[in-house]
Amino acid sequence: MSRINSSRRSFIARAAVLGAAAAACGPAIVRAAAPVKLWTFIDPRDTSVRAKTLAHVLSTFQAKNPGVAVEPSVMQWNMISSSFLRAHQSGQVPDVVMIYSPDIPVHIGAGTIAPLGGRMSAWSKADRDDVIVLSNAREGNEVFGLPWELRTYGHAVNLRHLKEAGIQVPDSLPALGEAAGRIAKTGKVGLSLSMNPADASATLLTAMSILGGMGGKLLNDNGTAAFASPAGERVAQYFHDLVHKYQAIPLETALQMDEAAHQLVESGRASMGMTGTQRMSLMRQKLAIGADLAWIPCLSMTAGKSSPATIEGWQLALPAKGSNKDGAWKLIEHWTSVDMQKYQTEQATYMPMRLSVSDAPIFSSSTHEFLKTAIRYAKENPLTIKRPENADVMFDALARAIGAVIQNKQPPAAALAAAAKDYNDKR
Repeated sequence: MSRINSSRRSFIARAAVLGAAAAACGPAIVRAAAPVKLWTFIDPRDTSVRAKTLAHVLSTFQAKNPGVAVEPSVMQWNMISSSFLRAHQSGQVPDVVMIYSPDIPVHIGAGTIAPLGGRMSAWSKADRDDVIVLSNAREGNEVFGLPWELRTYGHAVNLRHLKEAGIQVPDSLPALGEAAGRIAKTGKVGLSLSMNPADASATLLTAMSILGGMGGKLLNDNGTAAFASPAGERVAQYFHDLVHKYQAIPLETALQMDEAAHQLVESGRASMGMTGTQRMSLMRQKLAIGADLAWIPCLSMTAGKSSPATIEGWQLALPAKGSNKDGAWKLIEHWTSVDMQKYQTEQATYMPMRLSVSDAPIFSSSTHEFLKTAIRYAKENPLTIKRPENADVMFDALARAIGAVIQNKQPPAAALAAAAKDYNDKR
C-alpha cells in the first residue's frame, strides 16, 4: 500500500471516529458546504482591473455564504468551450462554467448544460424582466445561460493623437481609413488590427457587422455560406484598402495576432483600433489617458451612420453533470445581481446585463459615458445576421480569405468563393 493511500485511509478513519464522538457527546459539528468549482479565463489573483473586479464578486459571495468556498480554475479563454465538451464526456465538470456566447448553441445541442428556467421562475417578474438574455442562449421557452457581462464592437480612438494631428473623429469607414493613413505618415500606426488568419477575432466581428449593414448574409436558408457576395467583396476590399490604398497599417503589422493589435493601442504606438467595449478599462489602464481613449460604434460606408451592433458576452451556465447545482446557482444569482452588475460597470466599465443599471449615475462620468453610447447603439441597431452553430469553422475560412486578399494572393471574389466552398465542404 502506498504512503498516500495509507495516509488517506488513516485520515478517513480518524474523521469517522471524531464524527461518531461528536454525535454521541455534544452538538453536531457544522460541516463546510461543498465548494463551488468555477471555470474562468480571468485569474482573480491577478492585478488587472478585470481580475480585481472578479475577485470582489467572489469574495462578496463568500462573505454572504460563510463556509462556501469558490474554487476557480483558470484557463485560456478560447480553450474553455472545447475543454468543457471533453470534460462532459468524462464527467469531470465544474459547478459553474463561463461560455462565450457564440459557443453556447453547441453546448445546448450537446446537452452539456442544464436549463435555468425552473430556477429563474422563483424570481419576481420585475427581476426576470430586468435581465438581458441573449437570443442564442434560448431554445424555445428555456434559458441555458445568463451573461455576467455584455460587449459590443467598434473602434477605440486616441483623441490626443487625433487632436495633435488636427484630425476630426471619423464618421465613416472611408474617413477612418483616410484619418488612419494621415496619422501613419507621422510615424505611428494609424489603425491597429489583426488580419492574421490564425487569430483575427475582433476584425472578423467588425467585418460581420459591416457585412450586415450592407445587407449581406453569412448563411443561406439551406445553411450554406452566403458571404461570397457583392457585399462580402466590398468588406474584403475595404480591409485590403486599409493596407494598400490608405496605408493605415503596414502589411506585416496587419498580420499580427489579435492581442498584439490591442497592445499597439495600449502602448500609444497606434492611434485607433478595432475592439469591444469590454477592453476599454484595460486599455485605458495601460495607456493611462482615461477618457482620452474614446470608443465609437462600428462605422459604415455612409457618413454619420453606424453598422449594426454585434452583441456578445460571457455566459454563466450550470453543467448538466455538475455536482453542486444549488451552490452554483447562488453564485450565478449573486454575480448577476443589481449590486454586482453596478460594481462591475463602475470598476471595469463592463456593459451591464441588467437594464436598471443603465440608469446609474456613473454613466454621467467622462470615463463611463461611452457606455451610454454603446448601450443605446446595441438597443437601437442590433445585428440580426444569422450565424452558424459551427461559427469557428466559418470564421477560420473567412480569416484565410481576408488574409489572402490583403496579401494580394487573391482578389476578393476568388478568395471568398474559395472560403465558401471550404466552409460548405466542412459544415
